[in-house]
Amino acid sequence: MSDAHTPRPKRRLQIDLDELAGAFEDASGMAGYFLDLETGEVALRTEETREEYEAFCEALVNVAADQWEAAFEAALQDHDVPDWQRDMLREADRIETQFGQRYLRVPTPDSHDGYQDMELFLDTVRDPRLRAVLGQALAGRRPFRAFKDALADANGEREGWFAFKQARLHARIVAWLATEDVEPLSGG
Repeated sequence: MSDAHTPRPKRRLQIDLDELAGAFEDASGMAGYFLDLETGEVALRTEETREEYEAFCEALVNVAADQWEAAFEAALQDHDVPDWQRDMLREADRIETQFGQRYLRVPTPDSHDGYQDMELFLDTVRDPRLRAVLGQALAGRRPFRAFKDALADANGEREGWFAFKQARLHARIVAWLATEDVEPLSGG
């Protein structure tokens, strides 16, 4: 008998957290990122690939679900595109047909998190003058650019900022993975 409140077992997965961090930080809107729950890899699906996949699938609209994989592969072999493009379409199909079971969408970046990271970093800055300059940067227009510019000549603090930002990002990633019942294995 199972209790509705019994937690699901965590999936332990080798994940390259730096690769996942790159996906977490991409605010371009030009691509979607998906975590493969079988391999731990991050799959990229560009807008162009998504559109090509949808157009490609229009010819397969009447294919039964139990025949999809074979029909898709047969149509793909007849499709006059380079092998690398076939591979991208295969991956797009895996993402589409196995979304929620094998693939999770990587969350898009939230500027509030980045802003909060900058605010929290201020507490670690020892130089009162630099702390004041960074505080003014955050209070002004274009705070992300102003903060970056203010750190440009502060080599030690600049490196400290990058390490702080990376640690905070990794913590957000691990927290997100926990909500998805995924535990990243060490070494990622």
